[in-house]
Amino acid sequence: MDSGKAKSENGGNPMKLSAWTISLLAVAACLQSGAAFAQEANADNDGTDDIIVTATKRADGQTLQKTALAISALGAAQIESKQIRDLAGIGNSIPNVSFDSGGTFKGTANFSIRGLGVNSSIPSLEPSVGVFVDGVYQGINAGILFDTFDLEKIEILRGPQGLLFGRNVTGGAVLVSTKRPTRDFSMSLRAGIETGSNMTVAGSVSGPIAGDKLLGKLAVYYNDDGGWFTNSFNNQKYGGSRTFIIRPAVEFEPVEGLDLLLRFEHGDQKGDGAAAQNFALYSRHSFKFSNDTPAYSRSNWNQGTAEMNLDVGFGSGRITNVFGWRQFEQAARVDTDASPQPLSDSYTFTKQEQFSNELRYAGSFADIVDVTTGLFYFKQNLDYQDARRANNAPTAVYSGGIQDSHSWAWFSSADFHVFDGLTLNTGLRYSREKKKVRIASQDTPTAIGTGVTSVDIIPAGACDIVARQCVFDFRDSKSWSSWIPKVGFEWTIAPSNLLYAFWTKGVRSGGYNVRNSFQSVAPGPFEPENVNNFEMGNKLQLFDKRVTFNNAIYYQKVKGLQRSVIIANGVNGSTAAFIRNTADATIWGVESELRFNPTPELSLNASVGYTHGEYDKMFFDLTGDGIIDARDLALELPRLSPWTVSAGFSYTHPVGDLGDVTLAADYSYRDRSFYNDSNTGALNIMHMVNGSISVQSEDKRWTASLYGKNLLNKVQFGGVTPIRGLPGATLAPLEKGRVIGIDLKFQY
Repeated sequence: MDSGKAKSENGGNPMKLSAWTISLLAVAACLQSGAAFAQEANADNDGTDDIIVTATKRADGQTLQKTALAISALGAAQIESKQIRDLAGIGNSIPNVSFDSGGTFKGTANFSIRGLGVNSSIPSLEPSVGVFVDGVYQGINAGILFDTFDLEKIEILRGPQGLLFGRNVTGGAVLVSTKRPTRDFSMSLRAGIETGSNMTVAGSVSGPIAGDKLLGKLAVYYNDDGGWFTNSFNNQKYGGSRTFIIRPAVEFEPVEGLDLLLRFEHGDQKGDGAAAQNFALYSRHSFKFSNDTPAYSRSNWNQGTAEMNLDVGFGSGRITNVFGWRQFEQAARVDTDASPQPLSDSYTFTKQEQFSNELRYAGSFADIVDVTTGLFYFKQNLDYQDARRANNAPTAVYSGGIQDSHSWAWFSSADFHVFDGLTLNTGLRYSREKKKVRIASQDTPTAIGTGVTSVDIIPAGACDIVARQCVFDFRDSKSWSSWIPKVGFEWTIAPSNLLYAFWTKGVRSGGYNVRNSFQSVAPGPFEPENVNNFEMGNKLQLFDKRVTFNNAIYYQKVKGLQRSVIIANGVNGSTAAFIRNTADATIWGVESELRFNPTPELSLNASVGYTHGEYDKMFFDLTGDGIIDARDLALELPRLSPWTVSAGFSYTHPVGDLGDVTLAADYSYRDRSFYNDSNTGALNIMHMVNGSISVQSEDKRWTASLYGKNLLNKVQFGGVTPIRGLPGATLAPLEKGRVIGIDLKFQY
């Protein structure tokens, strides 16, 4: 079991911040001195400059380099070339970003940006990194990491984005855009197999249904994962799952200037639960584990969006309305002692339904001011049930709850063009939210498997998971409101040299703990988390855009840090969680991204990020010694990795009649970080190496790829939760090791 400060494996990081910062500033100064030579040119060979990002919600979007935010983006070509299968696969090459799977429950995201993230699967603890699919906010972390395909682009916004996106994005936002129907007939088919074995088939067809007025698209995905791991308990394959997704879309343009886009998605996933390792039994640098409980994970979801765009003469602008609906259900079982003994296991059921609508206007007036303003509404119903059992007993500890949320917001931003090259950025958002809960807490074991449906014979305070009915011992409701301002500037020093700075806030909603295991402890409410963010950055391109060098420095004051604090459950030896505002903290850091295209065939890229965080005030006994003192303040912030580094290349060259051959490889490093607040469980240092070789036919229709992920076969975990009362014991869900795959794609 790890304890103490999180450091590099050699006992300390050899890089000194002061020396690195001086070197970075020196390089930036040298590059800026050559900014006068920067010229407008065609996009470089990796296609990144062609990506139009939606981060500012302007009518026609903006190119990546002209957006005054710390933002990284991947287009469809980059997503496919990197063999990205879910959102967790994109974080390694982005500075100060950690996109991990929670591991305990399949598809649950544990995302962290700039040291702000969650370490819990409790659905009422809302994400600090917001995920938006086709403009629709995803209300819970569950169901975010299922296989992703048919994407147009992914945008990663670092830092609070509360002004335009609003919902809880104190750490950052991930914007996912699926492909729209095409005006010309097109089709694609992809088939692949990975070691495991893991087989995937996906296809899409798109084109006109009725001329240019009505377009359609249908995309289908099927994955059969046989399981990468081997369970030492019975020596059988483990970790398998089957996933099916179907995604139809229709786009209707009845008249010029009016566009209606309807999207729908149905998904279903069934498979094994977490391959959880116990450090008391196996080395944390091995893939060995031994779970006696037949864990499982079953999920299904439906979601639909309706997007309307209407061009108007007022300000040469556009009115946009985005309606979203999502329904998600998940049932799971976990071997919570992660051992071959029947010491503890848990069962959970999550049901979520959400509705949202955003109506906004974006326009420009006399080349003096760009305006974006609108209204946002969000409603969510959440039903969560949890049962924990010890030693295969006929009794279990039950808890659960129902939470209803309603929120609305008004937002507006105005960018004033003071004079040529200088723009003043302003913005304001007002949000109001109300949550109402009914929670059942129980710290005395009660009978399980009764199948009763009458609430009057369920033991007081207990939930019947099968019947999904509870007797509630806690009922409450509360409202919160907040103002989110933004003030800043952007200065275009030269056509390809942008300097920007701003101050803004981010707010994560208050709430309740629906997984409350103790009647003696109130499940809430906990209060909102507030972040004040000061940021300055530079985006620079040189030598006909062959060199792109982007930098940012930020300083954040966090008030009322929301954390899920894991403690011992005295009833059955397992763990329980309190959600509290634990502390105030300060987080600051720097990050740089470099892309260099020495020839049209070769693209080189690198990134580096540094984040430093420390507690300012402490309101909760994180060490568990009964007092709040200097030991608590000296703890490291969880999910904060001081250093993130990446480097990679892509080289494409024509080889006779064979077509274009592309070689690509990348390396990423992430410092070890603590997973829990008491610093008794740490994630491994990450050394990730990926590589691929692909051949594309001369007509661009056929592509064959051979690729490898995690080629060094390094062990990573979705989380590390110590099991109290068992020295050295942990619940540490394993991620896959080395994977070799072959992928074939046809497109027309």
